[in-house]
Amino acid sequence: MSVRPEFGPTLPALLGARGVSRRAMAMGAVALVLLAAVAWLLVQSTRDREHLVVAGPPTFNLVYAPSALRERPARDGELARLEGRLKRISVEITVRPVEIPSAAPDDFIGGELPAAAESRIDELRAIYGPIEVFDEGKSRINRLPGYQIGFGARTPSGQRLFGRDAYAFPDEPGATEGVLLSLRRVIRGRQRVREEEFFDQAKEAFASFAFGESQP
Repeated sequence: MSVRPEFGPTLPALLGARGVSRRAMAMGAVALVLLAAVAWLLVQSTRDREHLVVAGPPTFNLVYAPSALRERPARDGELARLEGRLKRISVEITVRPVEIPSAAPDDFIGGELPAAAESRIDELRAIYGPIEVFDEGKSRINRLPGYQIGFGARTPSGQRLFGRDAYAFPDEPGATEGVLLSLRRVIRGRQRVREEEFFDQAKEAFASFAFGESQP
């Protein structure tokens, strides 16, 4: 491509005069394209983030992707509710306040919470019928101490349901007021890459829970 004299030499010509090879120029151009793509992805990921703050009590916040989840009106006993749906999968995240007095504050997580979890399992059976408990034990949600239950069940229409209930409490001595954070996934048919990526976004929102108005 020719350039009018008044516009001077082209950039490749200037770089060639300085000893830069055409291969190096091509590699530099590819690097610039990759950097632009990464910058675009970063901007898109920033846009696909919503910060939900709930005054409570207790006050807490979640970060979620509005492309996957939407805030819905909280139901009886709930402080917050997020829902999302694709053709073969639906998910929901709920937050409920809980208070579990402790007779042994020094061993609250290992003492009272296992008993509370057993009561919760009975409640889950009353809601869903037979359930299969996959895991149960101490946990941390976004650095917060707690206790969680993972289980599977069937909906009334026979669809597979997978759930996770997690008790989370402020990381403070003697804290007995916290939340029950629940994640539900209902599967309709075989899950594909799109559904798995969608559920990953729900898990990220679940794991983002934090007390207060900001993320740690």
